[in-house]
Amino acid sequence: MELIYTGRIMAADEADRLGLLNALVEPDQLMPTALALAGRLAQGPTIAIGLAKENIRRNASLTIEDALRTERRDAIFQGR
Repeated sequence: MELIYTGRIMAADEADRLGLLNALVEPDQLMPTALALAGRLAQGPTIAIGLAKENIRRNASLTIEDALRTERRDAIFQGR
């Protein structure tokens, strides 16, 4: 919450140590790493990824009960 409220800027190594990053790469590896991730996502279960993205946006404004209800609905839709 501190970062949200204060807008404090931190170095990449601190953000990585705190678990805020998926990966910490050298600047010259940024684009190849991002493109590799994009390729894996494009090959993945695109419907499930789309539902996850939708839930992240929508659930931010819901109560925990309503958010869990939408998660269950989507899990049933995906056959889990």
